[in-house]
Amino acid sequence: MMITGGLIGCSWIGAEPTEAERTAERLRTPPNLLEENRERDDQERANASASEPDTQAGRDPASYLTTYNDQVALNTGLPVDAGWAILGRALDRSGFALIESDDSARTHGIRYDTNAVIGLDDDANDAAPVTDERGVFERLAFWRSAPEAGVQRYQLRVSARDNGSRIVVEQLSGDPAPDRAARQVLVVVAEQLKP
Repeated sequence: MMITGGLIGCSWIGAEPTEAERTAERLRTPPNLLEENRERDDQERANASASEPDTQAGRDPASYLTTYNDQVALNTGLPVDAGWAILGRALDRSGFALIESDDSARTHGIRYDTNAVIGLDDDANDAAPVTDERGVFERLAFWRSAPEAGVQRYQLRVSARDNGSRIVVEQLSGDPAPDRAARQVLVVVAEQLKP
């Protein structure tokens, strides 16, 4: 028996994709969790042709950050409960040491090395080297545990906003975290959340 027309209906030849193929493509593409207008983005993605490049994939994670009450924030288009759960998974994937999670307060506690950019001082943006300020006898006291220089504890709080949720970095006391540390933490989180 001879099979004829084996390539009829094949989208490789240039036929328009079927509705099932479009649905499968939408399901393969990760959702955009960082934009306020996800529905608009989904519609644009559905209407875009397959040959157009995706501009969201190459977007810098720092461009998602905003400022709210003089504090660096990351806005998501998710409800608070979903934002809190997804933030926990993003923190796990990013390698932060997760200390505690409080579902009722919508916070995740992390340990973060503020000197993650090696050799930089916290207060300056220039390349000032970090020095050890312990004395000679303090350095010789091998039986004492050395303090973890630069390791701070922060909490990431998820709060409601008009059209989704907002993630901010705070100190354990509830005060805003230093701008540089908050920005570094939220950029790593945004990298995990972006499509």
